[in-house]
Amino acid sequence: MLLRTKLHGKTFEFPDIRLLMGKANEEKSGDRLAGVGAETAAERVAAKLVLAEVPMWVLRENPAVPYDQDEITRVIQDAVDESVYHEIKDMTASGFWPTQRLRT
Repeated sequence: MLLRTKLHGKTFEFPDIRLLMGKANEEKSGDRLAGVGAETAAERVAAKLVLAEVPMWVLRENPAVPYDQDEITRVIQDAVDESVYHEIKDMTASGFWPTQRLRT
């Protein structure tokens, strides 16, 4: 899957979901120490834009920490209601956003 976007004339490309998620996350020293934090605010915004368009099935098939290595990942994966998942698996995070803003 291509995880790339162009922002203000600069192309940002992310090699995998784990790194994309780390760079999209708000700044934390642990992410920086782990080598997954965004180097700049622009990189963080670019990662958020890309992540917003990733289908749910990609996130489920590519957990940040592998199923066999992390109890929390196992609990989350095992708790998924498969009938609901099949209804939303092709949606992206941006697909859950309201399509119209409320007018004030």
